[in-house]
Amino acid sequence: AAVWLSVAGRRRALSVEYFSGTSAVCLTFASHRRALSVEWGAWVAHCMLSARWTMRRARAAACCAAAAAALGLFAGEAGAARAAASAASVAPSLPVAMVGSAGASVAQGPLPVVSMHGLGDHSESEGMTKFRELASTLLGGVYSTSVRIGGDAAEDVANSFLMPLNRQVELYAEAVRADANLKGGFYAVGYSQGNLVVRGYIQRYNDPPVRRFASFHGPHGGVAGYPECNVTGVVCEEFARFLGELAYGELAQSHIAPANYLRDPDRVKAFVEGCTFLPDVNQMREVNATYKANVLSLERLLLVKAMKDLVLVPPDSAFFGYYEADQSSWRVVDGHADAVFKNDTLGLSTLEREGKLLYGTTPGGHMQWTEQQWTALFLRAFADGISSGSV
Repeated sequence: AAVWLSVAGRRRALSVEYFSGTSAVCLTFASHRRALSVEWGAWVAHCMLSARWTMRRARAAACCAAAAAALGLFAGEAGAARAAASAASVAPSLPVAMVGSAGASVAQGPLPVVSMHGLGDHSESEGMTKFRELASTLLGGVYSTSVRIGGDAAEDVANSFLMPLNRQVELYAEAVRADANLKGGFYAVGYSQGNLVVRGYIQRYNDPPVRRFASFHGPHGGVAGYPECNVTGVVCEEFARFLGELAYGELAQSHIAPANYLRDPDRVKAFVEGCTFLPDVNQMREVNATYKANVLSLERLLLVKAMKDLVLVPPDSAFFGYYEADQSSWRVVDGHADAVFKNDTLGLSTLEREGKLLYGTTPGGHMQWTEQQWTALFLRAFADGISSGSV
């Protein structure tokens, strides 16, 4: 008992010390007008510690749900606010579910649609519900659903922050395999971080198969900074460097989902070796033939970029772009100049030649569009008779 108390005391002291340090960093930059990034980082660090050292899932869920609601970063901000209000009652269980289904499955014609939310959102948020139902309407009443990675809305939001992407991909696979409506295949729609979950599923599982995939503002090339933070600014550079020192360690990779696709142009070797998700699915370590074959099985792939994106840094990440390994220039490397296209390691060049890879843009910021803009892009991905190109 004495030994147990000693260990518990040391862990608690470590937790307090670590979070105090994080808080100090936040306060140091709080006066800067772009302190949003620092506050976000402090929230996530606090959540991580809550989950790791106190083992209280409810506290971690409440923390992250509150952060998402306060920052209002993503399409599900209204739902996230409701999640924050109810986070105190989060249950410790973690069932995976398909929620908000609309319409009936059909044997012929368009396939069912499965949507995957991004960071700070949840499957039943106002935005996810609206576009899930619209997807069903546009395709004649097909079955349309969303994947949930938590027991309820609050836990769904929390897990989007705290659950590593490898695990999120596993839960996505479990959910779609458990849904009898999807056994013949389905169309996939991803939003922001959720696109990496969908792509991970396609490359690693794809059973039942994704036939068509629409990626709205997905960080396929990684991100070099954090939400709403201009990485060329001095304050944000220092903050990114502070988090970057921890980003590729086991603690961050196991507890902070965005660390799984943080691509620091100053630490390319550390990124390739230590990042547990993006280097793998982007075939940066070794080429997995199954990954490529599964991507090549897609009938259509639509990549959508936000022209004024301040969350994906750089915005060209939606097209597999990234910053070159030299922060002095901040030059964006076009995805077509990378091995993923040049060597066709994922089959993207082949899809492009065959007219199956489409590109689209939205004029505003991250996860910002009108219903008309979304509808036009959605139909390009999932309606028949659409040629390749950009919209």
